[in-house]
Amino acid sequence: MTATTRCSLWALPAEPDRALLGAVIERLSRSVGVRPFAPHLTLVGAVPDPESAAGAIAAVATRAAPIPVMLAEVADSDEHFRCITLVARSDPPIMDLRSKCAAALGVTPGEFRPHLSLLYADCDPFDRACQRRRIGLDMPHSTVIDAVSLVRTGGHDPRSWSTEAVWELCGEPDRS
Repeated sequence: MTATTRCSLWALPAEPDRALLGAVIERLSRSVGVRPFAPHLTLVGAVPDPESAAGAIAAVATRAAPIPVMLAEVADSDEHFRCITLVARSDPPIMDLRSKCAAALGVTPGEFRPHLSLLYADCDPFDRACQRRRIGLDMPHSTVIDAVSLVRTGGHDPRSWSTEAVWELCGEPDRS
C-alpha cells in the first residue's frame, strides 16, 4: 500500500449470516447491474495510516469478543453507498468496538450511524422501493460480528477493493 491508499475498517458478520447477507447483496446488485461487495458494517471509513494500522487493530481484536448486533430495519437513501441498508441499533457493543478501533487508530470518532449496506447504487425512490421488496429477510434480524477487516477502498467501484487483513474477535465476553 502507498501512503495515498484509502483503507476502511469493517466489522464482519459471522457465518451463516455472512453468506446469507452476501447472497442478498449479490441478488440486489445483479438486479440493477452493479458490482456486489462483502457484507460489513464500516467502523472507520478512512484509516489514516494503513501501514501501521495492523498492529493497532490486532491488539483490539485479541481483546474484543464477538458482539451481537441487531439489524433493526430496512432503510433507503439517495446516497450511493447507502442506497439500501439494514440499520443497526446503536447498542453499546458495536459503539464500544467502534470507539476502541478509532482510538487505536488515532481517529477522532465522528457521527456513527451503524448500518449494513445491501446495495451501492444510484436509484430513484421507485427503484429503491422495488429493491426493498426483494430483500427477503425478516426484520429485525440479529447477527454476530466475529471479525474486523482492513479493506483497500480507494475507488468507487468495489471491483477495485481488496481485503488487506482480517482479524477474528477472540477476546472473552464481558460477563459483568
